[in-house]
Amino acid sequence: MRKLILAACLATSALPALALTVHTSQFIFGGGTNFTSFENLGYITGGNGVNSYSEDGIDVAYVGTGKIWSFSQTAADGVFSWYPDGGGYGYTSFSFDDASGFQLLVGSGFYSAGLTVSWEVLLDGALVDTGSLDNYVPANGGGWVYFGFSDTLFDEVHLQVRNSTGPFSAGAFEAGAYDAVTLTNAIPGGVPEPASWALMIAGFGL
Repeated sequence: MRKLILAACLATSALPALALTVHTSQFIFGGGTNFTSFENLGYITGGNGVNSYSEDGIDVAYVGTGKIWSFSQTAADGVFSWYPDGGGYGYTSFSFDDASGFQLLVGSGFYSAGLTVSWEVLLDGALVDTGSLDNYVPANGGGWVYFGFSDTLFDEVHLQVRNSTGPFSAGAFEAGAYDAVTLTNAIPGGVPEPASWALMIAGFGL
């Protein structure tokens, strides 16, 4: 009996860990569990000295030299958006309670071509994933694109939009504009194969 119970436990614990999925199209619909549109940010320029904002459980901050300009281009959702005035040396940080889905609209408040979005995704301060996607973000005035992550737990996202290729760099000059930040907080988890379920039920039944 002990061997059967041990086998059941090993079968379920051997499930593969879920990897982070990067999305380049909308995948959260209906507002998610938390939503930030920056509408309460109001009409500000970099001269106002604003570089942090909180709404609906999502804390947004510019980490670096940038101060926020809330009307860099026509906003995708509502009137206002988030953009470091004239660009900045740093990145925008989004932090929140554990989530398994993060989606937003990305644009540029400054650059004209060749825009790379780079990211770091973290959980409790530990790096979950980092990467970059070249030639993805439209030029200033060219509109917005969906971008996001799902399928594992995280509680912080760092983003930057640059006109140079390469990995995320905390001190790089960048000019990312963001709007309509949406979260989901369903806890991800692997589903055991039918044979694993049967083995586990039989083991504990005995």
